[in-house]
Amino acid sequence: MGMCSNSSRPRLLIAHDHAIFAEALRTFLEKIYTVVGVVLDGRAMIDVVVRLRSDVVILDVAMPLLNGLEAVRRASTQAPNSKFIFLTMHDDPNLAAAALELGADGFVLKVSAGPELRNAIDRLR
Repeated sequence: MGMCSNSSRPRLLIAHDHAIFAEALRTFLEKIYTVVGVVLDGRAMIDVVVRLRSDVVILDVAMPLLNGLEAVRRASTQAPNSKFIFLTMHDDPNLAAAALELGADGFVLKVSAGPELRNAIDRLR
């Protein structure tokens, strides 16, 4: 397969427990990126990111079965080449710091989602 070149579209996985929001996000992101899947909980996120080797995971902090912070901590060791961007409504600098410390590569607030999320994804390439 080889390395992902800058010209190829990054392969995204969306992990969010609100299915309607996740599908809307998929529709928005598919115009620019390749979305390889949508999962609704943290455990499924780990399974899929390891299996599909997605380049970037967009995920929420609060998810069932395994919260986003713990999911990133585990997934970043099993899929070290994947990048993780939190997309959350929690405007908490302590939460952002904790997320980045656990292995996240970005932290974007839902209130500013559109262009800011695309910028966060593109900065990882």
